[in-house]
Amino acid sequence: MRGKAILICVCFFVLISSIGIYIKQIYEKRIVAEVIAAEACGEGYKGMVAVASVISNRAKIKRKTFYQIATQKRQFFGYTAKNRTKLYKEVKEKVDEIVDLLYSGKLKDTVNGATHFENIKLYGTPK
Repeated sequence: MRGKAILICVCFFVLISSIGIYIKQIYEKRIVAEVIAAEACGEGYKGMVAVASVISNRAKIKRKTFYQIATQKRQFFGYTAKNRTKLYKEVKEKVDEIVDLLYSGKLKDTVNGATHFENIKLYGTPK
């Protein structure tokens, strides 16, 4: 009887741990989606894919998660933008699709390995 009780406790712990990991993954994907939306929702689908590509490229080089890259201090304005959630909601369907591609490894790198981007309309073409 005691063995069954221990087995039930272990199974319950594994279940709770799995649920916690799943919730964390959902939260992290949502934050990455919000950052991408806040960075580039005004640039449309292509612009958001470009930001996702930059996040992916940095993650590969630095061996960090997409969430760690997107939330790294002073890297993406979109992370600290006060209207981040509002902007996300405006492009939710599109940005969620992009983030799903990012996390599945199926996102096409549209920035040719770039790890940074610049607004050339504002700052001009880099030399």
